[in-house]
Amino acid sequence: MRIALLDRPDSKIFPGGDTVHLDAIGRYLNQKGADVVKINEVSPDLQSFDLAILFNFQRPQEIYFQALCAKRNSVSLLIFPIYWNVEQVIPEKDFSIFFVRRLLKKLFPKSARQFLRDLQFLIRMKSKKGNNFFVFPFNMRTFFSSDERFGVISKWSRTLIVNSDAEREHLLEEFPCIDSRKVRVVFSGLWVDELEPVVELKSVREKCVIYVGGISPRKNQLRLIRAARLLKCSIKIIGQVSVGSKAYARQVYKEAPENVEFLGPLSRAEVLRHMGSSLVHCQPGFIETPGLSSLEAAAMGCHLVVSNVGPVREYFGEDATYIDPRDPESIAQGINSALAKTKINLDFIEFVRSKYDWSHVLRPLDSLIGISD
Repeated sequence: MRIALLDRPDSKIFPGGDTVHLDAIGRYLNQKGADVVKINEVSPDLQSFDLAILFNFQRPQEIYFQALCAKRNSVSLLIFPIYWNVEQVIPEKDFSIFFVRRLLKKLFPKSARQFLRDLQFLIRMKSKKGNNFFVFPFNMRTFFSSDERFGVISKWSRTLIVNSDAEREHLLEEFPCIDSRKVRVVFSGLWVDELEPVVELKSVREKCVIYVGGISPRKNQLRLIRAARLLKCSIKIIGQVSVGSKAYARQVYKEAPENVEFLGPLSRAEVLRHMGSSLVHCQPGFIETPGLSSLEAAAMGCHLVVSNVGPVREYFGEDATYIDPRDPESIAQGINSALAKTKINLDFIEFVRSKYDWSHVLRPLDSLIGISD
């Protein structure tokens, strides 16, 4: 079976959780004997493929054309939406540093702003690819209607795969047009064979906090560094500025106290080294589904300080310290509570490694796709 994994065109420059998810699925399917090809194009040639797998409803314009290419070539379609309406969870005042964005929100309704983003996308694609981008007709009304667009994408797909019950409920609430019978839950995971063996993990850790992820309003570093002012420990932030978040990052850098260190993007080996030597990993995002860096940090022995949101609780239960992402004092209290746990939790490490290994959590794909060992 020949399978196309349809990625974001900018994933090599701005890798994210969806990139990790896509690569894990590619490795899993390769191990099952499938011929897997990763494609970073908006309008790919899919004539020679049996199945296309799409990712990330957060990029609706790209995923619409990728799905349309699959439909035009009669290629079966699977979708991992990895979706949450972030405008619902990020406090309005957090956009106060984005003057233009705040002004647009006041002047134009959501539908008008979406139309402008869609139009900008078409203009950008045409300027990059010329008339070759529009190699087939598409329905302009459907493209410019968010509900219709997601409706036809879900109609074309065989299955939509979400990574928690909370995401399933949210997706169906946001898009009533989606047939609930098509939505399946398959957990996110990590490759245990890429981690240090448990017996080699450091039991005595550096009393510091690490954060791993892109710098953006959704990830909420601003409140993390405000919490840092209430703490004596060091906090190391690992990751690069996300697309469209330069103004937010400037504010983060401006407010950061001396005990906050920005390490920038690091190699995977370096990230794992920090996870294996630090006592606490904090991920105070307004929404995480569940946060792949938290999974890896837990498997490497870090105590977790995470936001009290549905998808996260489904994964970590009572073995994490939960905070209110809107409140710096809550974040600081959660970090202090986790720092007080001087010993690593071997039971939790074993739980995460056994339950969330990609080779285990992705097994439902065997029947969904029709492959076997």
